[in-house]
Amino acid sequence: MSQWTHVCGCIRYDALRMTGMPFTTIADVVRHLGRTCSYEDDVADGVCDKCDTPCGSEGSIKLSFYVNPDASALAAYSVAVFGDLRDYGKEDVPKIEAWFKKVTTGKGVMVRNAILEITIEGEDEPVILRHKND
Repeated sequence: MSQWTHVCGCIRYDALRMTGMPFTTIADVVRHLGRTCSYEDDVADGVCDKCDTPCGSEGSIKLSFYVNPDASALAAYSVAVFGDLRDYGKEDVPKIEAWFKKVTTGKGVMVRNAILEITIEGEDEPVILRHKND
């Protein structure tokens, strides 16, 4: 029987979309979050080997992006984070926590809000991760 871990959340990145600032384009955000892979990716192509987001045996978490069309708004980008990680259990949650911390902090990274719920099948309570501005 497989062990599944389900992930759902959102990250809001604030950004001043001007030359020389971090996250001037959505491509900057995509690079910051890391490479994903899916069940359909061909192992021979090495896509899964380059994946640096939390990943189970049938692929990684998924990311969906929203770009605020008002380029002068501080609320520039939102990222939906979701996925079902197979063969990923309670002992693997620190990998998700480390990734979440990495993508919500760093030089020039402005996160207004971020939350992630991790539900591990067979566990009574989900793990809730919340970004805190320190």
